[in-house]
Amino acid sequence: MRGSVTHHKQGVEGGKSAGEEAFELSPVDPVPKNSEQTYYGRQTKYGGMDPQMARQRQELQKQNARLKRLVADEALDDQILREAAHANW
Repeated sequence: MRGSVTHHKQGVEGGKSAGEEAFELSPVDPVPKNSEQTYYGRQTKYGGMDPQMARQRQELQKQNARLKRLVADEALDDQILREAAHANW
């Protein structure tokens, strides 16, 4: 196991109690691990994109969602005005 460290606690002469046993510390990795599902999901979504392109893609998706909401609001306003005008005739 890469980066694992095994420590053996010493007896009374080492400053520890005599009944303590050996234990293994988990490896300390500065890079957070992603689950396999996360890794393959991102690989499918972003493929071979570099990080700059991925950020730009996310910004475009946010902008696209905002514009879609604006168009939906305008369409709703237009429909309300048509119904109001049609009721007067």
